Order: sequence, then structure tokens, then C-alpha cells
Amino acid sequence: MSTTPILQLDSVSRAFGGLVAVNECSFSVAPGELVGVVGPNGAGKSTVFNLATGYLPPTEGIITYKGESTASRHPSVLAKDGIARTFQTPVTFTDLTVIDNVLVSVRDQNPLRRALTGGWRQEVNKTREEALAVLERVGLADRAETEAASLSGGELRMMEIARQLLARPELLMLDEPTAGVSPQLQERLSHLITETHAEGVTVVVVEHNLRFLLDLVDRVICLAHGSVIADGTPEEIRNDPDVLAAYLGKDVKLEESTDKELVTATTEVSEGTKTDSRLEITDLESGYGKVTVLHGLSLRIAPGEIVAVLGPNGAGKSTLLRTIAGHLPPSAGALTFEGTDMTGADAHQRALQGVGYVPQERSVFATLSVIENLNSATLSRSTADGAVDAVLHRFPRLADRRLQQAATLSGGERQMLAVGSVMVGDPRLILLDEPTAGLAPRFVDEIVSWMSQITETGCS
Repeated sequence: MSTTPILQLDSVSRAFGGLVAVNECSFSVAPGELVGVVGPNGAGKSTVFNLATGYLPPTEGIITYKGESTASRHPSVLAKDGIARTFQTPVTFTDLTVIDNVLVSVRDQNPLRRALTGGWRQEVNKTREEALAVLERVGLADRAETEAASLSGGELRMMEIARQLLARPELLMLDEPTAGVSPQLQERLSHLITETHAEGVTVVVVEHNLRFLLDLVDRVICLAHGSVIADGTPEEIRNDPDVLAAYLGKDVKLEESTDKELVTATTEVSEGTKTDSRLEITDLESGYGKVTVLHGLSLRIAPGEIVAVLGPNGAGKSTLLRTIAGHLPPSAGALTFEGTDMTGADAHQRALQGVGYVPQERSVFATLSVIENLNSATLSRSTADGAVDAVLHRFPRLADRRLQQAATLSGGERQMLAVGSVMVGDPRLILLDEPTAGLAPRFVDEIVSWMSQITETGCS
């Protein structure tokens, strides 16, 4: 095996205006390694991925892939040369089927020659068979002809991994692959990564699920403030005081930090409100086209309640929230909000009535700054004076980046901004779809603390 690193960063820095996201970062990955990358939100992990794959140029430093500089090489060129990567938010063509989404990663190198020689049809059939085989590996073979819009968040992640595997990469870079993925699919994902690595593919994984990662990889690189603060075996990283301080802010074992359940943030519902109803759903049916996902679902939520919706990927959790928020019209049933029928109301009308919704996609205005995103959320709705300042006080990380463009935030910071944009509207019902996905333990604490406090005001 070659001794030349397949990927090397040498004193690489990247700044966004006055913010230095990556600061003289240096490390290398040898061919055939299985490496994990960890660190708190905003440490520069995803920015490093974007630099390594050509989506961003470095401000300073040198990046090489298989010994050659990546400078001025387009992401498509690097992809053709063997780099495949996933994103924190899966890239999806919602109107295409699952198998067609996977097939977009494969391009015929000489379509004219194949058309003239009559070999194109056999090649297409062969590629489609390979795509089906990859979908079988990720557990989506039975959804191959289903529109991608009907997949759950976890299934979309598995579909994106299948797309990259079909490209037969030499270097596979996975950005938070377990976010929104059920424990059952996580187990399949772990086996899939292990198998792919055993086939000779170099794998680099950014992940906040430390229990998953530390049992999977051979080596861990920890970033903080854009620089490498530790590089060693999983056991060394588990006991590194600098890693504990940067990642958790306290002395606790890394795996213990990942065992927290969001439902620990509970609240007592007073006797006077137990018979009241903030939201009532009766015999709800909803889905995508001819596919019905929710079948006769009924539930009731009282003021001040925290309700957890659990289930495997594809069970209908996100579909339920989209339907309540008005992004997906129900095909049957009724929804009542504070005694008012809102079954036929659209998403904008429901938001004005007091329904806040944070989807899995971390929807923010990428070209606007943090403060502009928060201010835009106050338009066309009545908000309390100081609502934006209250959000910035709740999430100091956003306050520090108030003038930073949202596109340059880390995934966890975008999640905070998405939550904050809903908070400024003073909603009485907040729908959170995977709110802690992509968040380091320290910021999970902030979300859980906020949930506990906001329910004291009667918000559900």
C-alpha cells in the first residue's frame, strides 16, 4: 500500500470575514484508514470537509489528495478522482424515485460511443442492478421505486450513502451519518461502514454520536476552534482532558454524554390544564400521493406539555409534524388548535395562530446573517419587544455570530438558529423534528434547558 497520504492538510486556515473557522489545521489520513473526527459545534469539522472536497478554497495552507494539490480543482473533478462525501442535510431530488436519486452519481464517460456501438442499454441495465444491490445493503431495496419525498430523514441519509457507494470511491467522507437515524438503521450503518472499509475504501466520519463512533473507528481526530487538539486511538481520546473540556465543558465520560434522552426534560401539567387542549387531532390520515403514511391517528396535547414522538425511521414522525404545521394537507380527519378548527389552514395561517415548526432540514436563509434571519422571523407576525435579544441571550453562540452569514455556520449552529427563528414568534405550540441532531452534548443541554423553561409559560 502507498505510503503517500490519501488526504493531507498542511497548516490550512479558512476565514469567513472576521471569523476564522479553520485555524492552521494539520493532519493526514493514510490509505485504508478508518478515522473519526469529533469536536464541539463550530469547531470547523464540516468546513474541513468542504475544504477537502473542493467546495471551499482555503484562505491559507495546502491540501493534497493522493499527493496532488486540490487547489483550483472543482468538486466534480475530485469526485471523478475518487472522493465521495455526504452532507449534514441530505441532498435529495424529491420528485425522483429513490433508485433514480442513487443513479445520479453515475455518469457515462463516453455516451456517444456507447450509443453508436449499441452498448448503452446493457450498461444502463447493469448500473441499475448495481444500484439495487447498494440499496439492498442500506436497507432501502423495497423503497427503490418510491418517490424520495416520502422517505424519513434517516432513510434519506441512507439513500445518500448508497449514492456515494455506487460511485465506488477511494475516499468516503461521511458528515454526521447517524443524525436522525434510528438505532436499527445505525446498526446496519455500522456494519456497512465496516464492510466498505474492509473492501479497501478509506473512510473519514464526522459524528457527534460518540458511542457509535468510538466503537467503529481506529483513530480519532478532535477539533476545537478550527485546530487539532488531539489525535489518537479511541481509548486515548476517551481520557484526554483537553477533549473533555472542549467537547463537554465538564469532567464526564464521553459515552455518558450521549446517553441523555430528550424526554428527560419533563414538566408538570397543572390540574387546571389537564382537561384543556392546545392541540387535538382526530382520525388523521396523511401521506404522499398514493402512499398513506398516517392511518386514523388521534392524539391530544395539553398546554405546557412536552410530548415525545418515538418510532423507527419511516414510522411517520416527520409526516405527523409536517401535517400539523400545514406543510402537508391531510387526506382525512380533523385538527383543532385551541378550540379552533385549522384542518384547512395553510402553513402561514397556522404560524400566525401560534404554531412554530422546526423541520429536520434546519431551514434558514443561507445568504442572510444570523441577526437578519432572526429579524426576518418577526415580519408579518406580532412579536414581543426584545424577542430577538432574548433568543441571543438564550443561545450565546448565536450572539457571538450575529453578523455571520448563516451559510457559514456549523450544522449545530444552524439548528440553534432555526430554533431561535421560531422562538421569536412567541409560539404556543412548537414542533421540533430531531432538534438535537448534529448537536454536541453541551448544546443538547441548552436545548433541553430551554424546553423545560418555555413550558413554564404554557407553551406546548
